Order: sequence, then structure tokens, then C-alpha cells
Amino acid sequence: MIDPNIFSVGVVAQPSSASLWLICVVAFLSVLVVLASLSLLIKLITVLFPAVDDEPEPAVAGAIHQAIARTVPGARIVSIRALRKPVAKDGAGSRHRST
Repeated sequence: MIDPNIFSVGVVAQPSSASLWLICVVAFLSVLVVLASLSLLIKLITVLFPAVDDEPEPAVAGAIHQAIARTVPGARIVSIRALRKPVAKDGAGSRHRST
């Protein structure tokens, strides 16, 4: 036979003021730990995968526009792209061969 007291609900004691204070402090500290770990994770991701900025700085774009306007009057610049690999100073890696 099934015991009828198995489904009875017991009286739950109310937490004291001190234990309630401790519960709040532990909850607050655990939230701080979670937020700190997430901020470190975001910092790590931004260091490993930096943002790619395809737009040149305004000063660089202005200098390029001035140089082209002086060199080829009436020319229009369509786009400015940065090279990903730096060009060697001795000319190695250049596409054009000097003969």
C-alpha cells in the first residue's frame, strides 16, 4: 500500500536575516565573476581577431587626393585600397621587371 504521508508538504522555515544577507552577497559575487569572465573572453577575442578597417584615414585619403590632383589634373579617384603585404624596399616582389 502507498504511504499517504509521502505526498504531504512539510513546513519550510523562513531564512534568517543573516542567511538572506549571505545569499545576496554570494549571488552578487557570482554575477561579478560571470561578468568579469565574459569581459576577459571578449578582450581575448578582440585581440585574436582584430577588426579590419578598409577605409583609409581621412588625412591619408586627403594626401592621396592632393598628390593625384597635382600629378594628373582632372583625374578622379575611384577607390583607395591598402596593400596587405608591405612592399620590399629593394623592389623584390614587384610585378614589373625592369629590363
